[in-house]
This record gives sequence, structure tokens and C-alpha cells, in this order.
Amino acid sequence: MRIVAGLYKGFSLKAPNSLKTRPTSDRARETIFNILNNYIQDYNELEVLDVFAGSGALGLEALSRKATAATFIEIDRDAINIIHHNINHLKINDACKVLRLDATRLPHASKKFNLIFIDAPYNKGLTKKALSELFEKKWIAENAILVIEISVSETFFFPSYLKFLNERHIGITKVILATIPSMQ
Repeated sequence: MRIVAGLYKGFSLKAPNSLKTRPTSDRARETIFNILNNYIQDYNELEVLDVFAGSGALGLEALSRKATAATFIEIDRDAINIIHHNINHLKINDACKVLRLDATRLPHASKKFNLIFIDAPYNKGLTKKALSELFEKKWIAENAILVIEISVSETFFFPSYLKFLNERHIGITKVILATIPSMQ
């Protein structure tokens, strides 16, 4: 697994060796960021949140494209160790924060994020729960872009606060882009 583009292009990433974690493939990450390029012109000043982070690959890919900072939410200790390994390998400790949290039971946010990746284990109903927590506990900035990965066999019901932007199928993965429109 490697960083696909940007400052750290080609750097290898370690992935958890566990059935509990399903890392986003290089191909899927490349497709996701190609789609994001239609909505994000400049990654500078983006605060990224990688939920169910696993290896941290999505947040690290955003940092490689010059996002300001990334916060990783993960509950599995082995995955957290892998995220720290990858951050240390890229020497970007100052731009990263790793939180050991259950994404379905979040505390109130201390800051809001404008690019959010949600890649929960498939077919367990965790995406909907995490999304509700992120919204209710104020983790999502106005006009934020959300990238939601689910199984192609799953149905995703859009909450009223989300606006659909795009959808792609990449192998067994359905990638949905959405936003929280401005309240003005």
C-alpha cells in the first residue's frame, strides 16, 4: 500500500494485518481523490478527519496533497499502532492527531472538520451511527465534504442534513460524496 500522489507519493504505508480492518486500496484512494478534485481546488487549510481510520491511508493521502492537519479516529489498538507507525514514517507528527474513540459514541467536538472520511466495517450499520454522532456532536463544518465508503450491497439513506454530490462503485466498494450545505 502506497501514497498515490502529492508530497509523499510512492511512500509505502503499513496496514493492519487483521480481519477487523479493510484498508482502502491504492486504486480506490486514487479514484476517491480524483473525484474530490472536482470539489476541492486547494487542500491547503483543510482540516481532515479520518473516521474508522485503520491504517490512516485516507487522511495521510490528504496530507500528502497539502491538507493542513489530519485527525484519525480509531478504536482498535493494533490499528492505532499502525497509524502512528505511518505518521512517524512520513515524519508528519506535528500535522497529525490520533484519537482512540468509538466513532459511534463520540464526545462533543473541540473543533470542526471540512473533509471527512468515513470508512466503517461493511454491513454492520456503523456508518449511519457514526455519521449521526459526527453531526450531533458538531464535528462537521458547514460546507464540509464527506466521503463515505460502504459495501455495494449496502443501502445508504441520506439524512436530511446531507446533500448528495457523487457516487462511484469501485469493486466491492460504494463511494458516496456528500456535503452539509450552508445554513444561510
